[in-house]
Amino acid sequence: MDQQRKTQDEIDNEIILAVKEVLATNSVGLARELVGGVPQDHPFHPFLLAIAKQLDPR
Repeated sequence: MDQQRKTQDEIDNEIILAVKEVLATNSVGLARELVGGVPQDHPFHPFLLAIAKQLDPR
């Protein structure tokens, strides 16, 4: 369980770093790629989707 938690923490940190990159560059393509790479049941998914929609409201 602890190893699984560590792995989830590492995944979450990678997502957070990617979000920082999206926010720094305002890259719609990167935002879409990030949304597509995160499972829909992940707690960050709605947040990532909101960022992508804010950058490209179409």
